[in-house]
Amino acid sequence: MSGLLLEIVEGPGAGERLALDDAVELGRDPGLPHPLEDVKVSRHHARIRPVGGAAEVEDLGSTNGTFLNDQPLQIPTSIGPGDRIRVGFTVLELRRADDRSPAVAVPDLTQIDDDVLEPVPSRELAQVPEPAEPQLGAVRAAGSEPRY
Repeated sequence: MSGLLLEIVEGPGAGERLALDDAVELGRDPGLPHPLEDVKVSRHHARIRPVGGAAEVEDLGSTNGTFLNDQPLQIPTSIGPGDRIRVGFTVLELRRADDRSPAVAVPDLTQIDDDVLEPVPSRELAQVPEPAEPQLGAVRAAGSEPRY
C-alpha cells in the first residue's frame, strides 16, 4: 500500500478519489476499473503507478497528450504529492491518503468545441487590391504663395 491517492479536482468526475495501491490506467475504455467520461481523453491515455513514497506518470501515446503541472509530458516522470496531471479536461492531483484538506480549486478550462475553421485559399490571400485613380490637384511648396 503506497499511502497515495489520485483525486479528480477538475472536469467530469470531480471529487472522485482513486487509491494508488497499484498502477492506475486513465482512459475512456469501459473495460478499465475507473473509466473517465471525458471526450478529450483517449481510450488508453496514461498510467500512474506507485514507486516507493512517490509515483510515476506515463503517457500511453494519447492523441491529446498528458500534462504534468501544465507542462507536456514527454517521458515517464516521477511525481509527488501536490503534482497535477491533466488528461483531456480532467485534472487529477496526487495526494497522501491521510491528507484530508480539500484540493485548491483551479479555474475551469475553456472547453473548445469541434468546429473547424476553413482555410482561405492562398490565391485569395495574395490578391493585391486595384490602385485608386490618381487625384489631380495643385500642390504647393511650404511657404510659397499661390500664383493666379
